[in-house]
Amino acid sequence: MPIPWACRFLPNGPFAANEHHGTQMSKDKTDSMEKGVQPLDQILMQCGLQNSDLVEKSPDQLTHKMVAKGRKGRQLTLNAQLKILRALNACGLEKTYKLSELFNYGTH
Repeated sequence: MPIPWACRFLPNGPFAANEHHGTQMSKDKTDSMEKGVQPLDQILMQCGLQNSDLVEKSPDQLTHKMVAKGRKGRQLTLNAQLKILRALNACGLEKTYKLSELFNYGTH
């Protein structure tokens, strides 16, 4: 017998969100991806650069959101880290930076 349409969306119905099927990450997973403010943030402040400067100079498709997450310490993929590195080095600074100087965590 099919489930009546209205019953499907009740708190205990077949489409109810639960801990296994929810759309949000678990608190442990989210906390493990937060690495604290990164050296990238200090470098950009010392050089007088903003997120938009990196986005403009980037040879890749880099977004403001990626740079902001990188500065705040959200763990980024290696691909996103490399985009930020290439953008920073494209800004014409005196120094050429390495990935290990921008982020204090390893890649996954």
